Amino acid sequence: MLASGLDEGVLGKYRRIMASKKDVTVVPVVHGTNCGGCHMKLTAGSAISAKAGNMGATFENSGRLLFWPVN
Repeated sequence: MLASGLDEGVLGKYRRIMASKKDVTVVPVVHGTNCGGCHMKLTAGSAISAKAGNMGATFENSGRLLFWPVN
């Protein structure tokens, strides 16, 4: 199972978001500034956290987990 390698805190956060959103839970940062789920502009902290590769990076407005795409 893929989840076996994840930190329990991140896995718990994923499950909570999935239960509330009922759609895409993990989304990319789009154009370096926007949430790939709701398309709103990210806060500087969210963008920096995602770019740094923080597994628990979230966007405060949508609550989704973020990742920085590899070009």
